[in-house]
Amino acid sequence: MTIRAVVFDLDGVVRHWDPDVNGSIERRHGLAPGAIIDAAFAPDLGPAAVTGALDYATWATRIGERLGCPEAVAEWGEFRGHVDPDAVALVEAVRATGRTVGLLSNATTRLAEDLEVLGIADRFDHVFNTAELGVAKPDHEVYRRVVDTLGLPPERIVFTDDTPDWAHAATEVGLVGLPFTGVHALREELTRLGVVLEDPPTGIR
Repeated sequence: MTIRAVVFDLDGVVRHWDPDVNGSIERRHGLAPGAIIDAAFAPDLGPAAVTGALDYATWATRIGERLGCPEAVAEWGEFRGHVDPDAVALVEAVRATGRTVGLLSNATTRLAEDLEVLGIADRFDHVFNTAELGVAKPDHEVYRRVVDTLGLPPERIVFTDDTPDWAHAATEVGLVGLPFTGVHALREELTRLGVVLEDPPTGIR
């Protein structure tokens, strides 16, 4: 069947994080390497943040309390990552074909603000934030919500994620799940599926 929508993961696909940023913050504040991420995504904090049980401000406060260094967490929170322009170009190329383009992210309640800061809030027809859905990838219910909102048969929807198991979980619900390994490889996969795109700009990966 013809693909009518492509849904992208955010982190690791469209947005990327520089681990050196965290490292420099941790060094300046006397924290162990990896301490911020370890605290942020501890079993009692990470899942609660990405399913909306904790809003971003509360989550950040609790991370700071756990580390004993709220200043480090405040500085960490100022960094929003960086957007891959090649990935954004691919998003735009898919959208130019008339297909629906979505974003599905295990994110906090700050996602909408992040997308505005990054300048990509208007690049997607639908943004699926797990903190608003109340359930996170790879729970099958997440993908069912996407299908219901888009109003399409699942086999007409592509979902790509840099975590292979999360792409496979989408496949289990009936979507076309594609593990993301790079922009060029995804473009080739979409072409194979009949999503005809214009030639990429020079330099696209």
